[in-house]
Amino acid sequence: MYTPDQWDVIKIETKTNKPLYKVFGSWKGGFTRGDSWQLNSGIVKVEETDTYYDFHGFSGSVYRCYKNAGAPSGYNATVLANYIDRAVSVDATITIMDRETKFSEVDYSYDD
Repeated sequence: MYTPDQWDVIKIETKTNKPLYKVFGSWKGGFTRGDSWQLNSGIVKVEETDTYYDFHGFSGSVYRCYKNAGAPSGYNATVLANYIDRAVSVDATITIMDRETKFSEVDYSYDD
């Protein structure tokens, strides 16, 4: 299980497939190591409690994302912004989902 310090759910859209949703998780670095980030394989289901979401991925991984965690900032936010900007070169759109989204109610079925 991964528990990012900060996170966003992104929606990746192309003209030919249903949207794909992924967790962009990031961890704050410290004095001896820098910030890091990870993009999950794609969300297949979500379990929700009062304090966190468990996002289950295609690969079997689970990202436990606390609702009160902030969105990625600094280096990690720049990495995500670059993904969003570069998506147009492959005729795709990446959108950061609003934190008020009912993630447990989204249709995560995906046609590849």
